[in-house]
Amino acid sequence: YDVHLTNNLVYADMAQDVLGIVAKEDIIVESRTNTNQDRTIHATMMALNGSFFVDKYNSGSPRGTLHLFGGIIQRTRGPVGTGSASQVSTGYAKNYRYDDKLITKPPLNFPNTGEVYIVNINDKGATGSL
Repeated sequence: YDVHLTNNLVYADMAQDVLGIVAKEDIIVESRTNTNQDRTIHATMMALNGSFFVDKYNSGSPRGTLHLFGGIIQRTRGPVGTGSASQVSTGYAKNYRYDDKLITKPPLNFPNTGEVYIVNINDKGATGSL
């Protein structure tokens, strides 16, 4: 019940397109540990009982930057790399951008609350991971 992302997912029309991915467990970005190539994902993703993370994030060499345009909803925060924001040791550096369209145009049949209320934002991070 995991979802494995093996390639880039790119909208044809950034102004109109939306994509929702829902996994019962984890959403896993697959990539080779010895490849330095950016990855791009355009989607809002929900890992109901798991995380969004990069497979073998702590192995190999830096792989480039993970560009995300959309959103991530996860039970627990998953790692995509190790090191710091300025110096990645393994896995990917992050370039995440929220897709504002999602507030008024969520993906068809994507679970939502009907209204969005921001109560608190608290990113505790994960020691040793990006």
